This record gives sequence, structure tokens and C-alpha cells, in this order.
Amino acid sequence: MSEQTEKVNLNGVDYNVSDLTDEQRYFVNQVADVRNQQAQLKFKLDQLVVAENSFAKMLTDSIEKKDAEPVPEAK
Repeated sequence: MSEQTEKVNLNGVDYNVSDLTDEQRYFVNQVADVRNQQAQLKFKLDQLVVAENSFAKMLTDSIEKKDAEPVPEAK
């Protein structure tokens, strides 16, 4: 059974993580964490954009419905 070595690609060059210094491994972990956080924020932003659009449409529909109702005539 072959053992897979964890690699990191930097500027098109693959590096074995086990060959990196502790500081370099720390930076690799920081970059991975930041990328993960960016993906999570994009996911959340997508949800918020859809929610905003939905609420804006509900507001527009509500106003248009009210505007379409007949106004009672004053006597």
C-alpha cells in the first residue's frame, strides 16, 4: 500500500508539506483557513442576497396590491 504525502502547490510547484518548516506549515494552514472562511462568507452572502431580493419583491408586491385596491369615494 502506498503512503500519500500531503502536498501544497505554490506558484505551480508542488512541495511536500513534511519538508516544510514549522513556520511554513503554519502559513499553509493559515492560507487554507482563510480560503475556507472566504468560501463560507460567500455562501452566507449568497443567502443574504437571495433573502434581500425576496423581501424587496414581497414589499413591491404588497405596495402594488395596495395601489391596485379601489379607493373609497368620499361622500
